[in-house]
Amino acid sequence: MKKKTLLSLALIALLLTSAVPAAARSPVTHFVATAYVCAQEAPVKEWISEDGVLHQRGVLMRDEWRSEHEPRLTGSEIAIYHQDINLHTGAVQIWGTGTVLTDEGTWYIGVRAELTADGLVSHGSGYGADGLEEYFISWRGEQIFPPFEDPPCETDTALLFTGVIRPGSGPRP
Repeated sequence: MKKKTLLSLALIALLLTSAVPAAARSPVTHFVATAYVCAQEAPVKEWISEDGVLHQRGVLMRDEWRSEHEPRLTGSEIAIYHQDINLHTGAVQIWGTGTVLTDEGTWYIGVRAELTADGLVSHGSGYGADGLEEYFISWRGEQIFPPFEDPPCETDTALLFTGVIRPGSGPRP
């Protein structure tokens, strides 16, 4: 009798956990968005090292993010980037942090990128605040080329992001 009661309780617990409505679970959202580079300031500091690498630090960038289906990714970004450009090979490494302000909340992001023969490729992640604090974002970006359909600013540089928004805080950039 005791085994039967324990088995019944375990079965009821299993049914109750599986019956949690989908709306109560935090979903993972796959997204596509475009980041348009709208303005780029001169670096705060730059120098060329003996190995022929141009080091640039403190490059202020202003970008506009747009997503047709995901309002959490439509907004304005301000970021500080650093880059090392090998003047012999043309290899470029970029890294930095930024803040993306949307109507849904704020993203604090970190990005690493490199310039390849196909264009700029980036990997980024971040965490939400001001309405998005329960979410973490990660993506891969690939440079796309003009003409752009209805860009939010005059630009010749944009990246197409594919990624996910998921519940959790994730690593801090």
